[in-house]
Amino acid sequence: MLRPIALVYASAPSLETRAQIRFVIGTPVVFRRGSEDEVRRLLRHWRAELSPTLESSDEDLFVSGFDDDESLKDLASEAPIIRLVNHLFARALDLDASDIHFEPSENTLDVRCRVDGIMTRIERLPVKIHTAVASRLKLMARLDIGEKRLPQDGRIDYKLGAKQLDMRVSTLPGVHGESIVLRILDRSDTAVELVELGMPQDLLASYENVVTQPHGMVLITGPTGSGKTTTLYATLEKISNEKQKIITVEDPVEYQLDGITQIQANASIGLGFAEGLRSIVRQDPDILMIGEIRDHETAEIAIESALTGHLVFSTLHTNDAAGAVTRLQDMGVEGYLISSSLLAIQAAAFGAPRVYRMRRDSSAESRRSARTRYRQRRVRRDKTRQRLRTLWSNRLSWPRRLIRIAVNERRDSASDRERRRCQQYQRHRDKGWHAHLAPRRVRKTARRINHA
Repeated sequence: MLRPIALVYASAPSLETRAQIRFVIGTPVVFRRGSEDEVRRLLRHWRAELSPTLESSDEDLFVSGFDDDESLKDLASEAPIIRLVNHLFARALDLDASDIHFEPSENTLDVRCRVDGIMTRIERLPVKIHTAVASRLKLMARLDIGEKRLPQDGRIDYKLGAKQLDMRVSTLPGVHGESIVLRILDRSDTAVELVELGMPQDLLASYENVVTQPHGMVLITGPTGSGKTTTLYATLEKISNEKQKIITVEDPVEYQLDGITQIQANASIGLGFAEGLRSIVRQDPDILMIGEIRDHETAEIAIESALTGHLVFSTLHTNDAAGAVTRLQDMGVEGYLISSSLLAIQAAAFGAPRVYRMRRDSSAESRRSARTRYRQRRVRRDKTRQRLRTLWSNRLSWPRRLIRIAVNERRDSASDRERRRCQQYQRHRDKGWHAHLAPRRVRKTARRINHA
């Protein structure tokens, strides 16, 4: 007797649907209601376990050596390759991946995803299907599928279930074939808030105080995929109101925000960040957001805007917060302009322990903590001075060298052996013994230090 198959559902299927499922499967089926989280978890599990396999008849179709564009289009439109590419997209979304990498080698085609900043391999395919996969991705991105010698950039609009995805496609010719990378942007996902970024509470309060300043520049730094743009969107959501005009220039526009004018940069038609900024300044904005500072011209216009009464937000590709200043100087920005316009630099590191470094903080709480540290240093210094005065008043005829030994041993340049001998010499004097009764080596050491 066949063992029944359990089918878990979140919303109950109709009787007709149940009958169709039993007819297709051909074995007894037991339907069970489950929560949405359970169904989603089971889908992710079995999607990873039941990867689509290519039959031997299908593998004969996916061979290299096509020179005709029409043949490549027909190859990319085959049902097995479409199922495979759609399956890989679904696997990447199950993992909440930010990028998908198709990397051909001599014998295999590795498909890897970047999850929380770490590369994870999700599939290893035979290299013979690389041409079909690359052609399918190029066809979806509206690229030239016959061009394999030059890098290409494109975009894929893809809908999977209720999610509307925008994928940026980049191809790069390699020794074993084209390496293709897709950057995944989920347009159906709303921008997060600042409190959801994992920022410590004290730094969150400091950052919120900085972003409400009337003018200046705030930079978000970090490597690719660390969450720089997400932090900027969360910041704009925090400070957006009807009393301020906010304009952004981005490439691409990842999230659409209400009440904010967002400009899509397009270098192919001459609308880059620098060109967009020149036009934005004439629109009388209060707050500017620049997707990325890449060159001297963009940095110069951003700093001039910050110095002329605008609040400017932007990102820089550096490993830490301290590297942002060096990066701006490498672009040709003068140091006095950086110091007069820069409010704060924050380093984003999502997927790892989140570290936020503030360059400068003008909050009252920060000033109070600085005054407290200064008072503590003064108290320690006064105690040290009082201890020195007490020792000096009871010094008898002790040399200053021995006083420093008693106050702070770390600053003593004498060896441990000499210090022990000096302490023994002190015990002789405290007990009222004559100095000449001390051992000869002790008297010799004390005499040498006294004359030093």
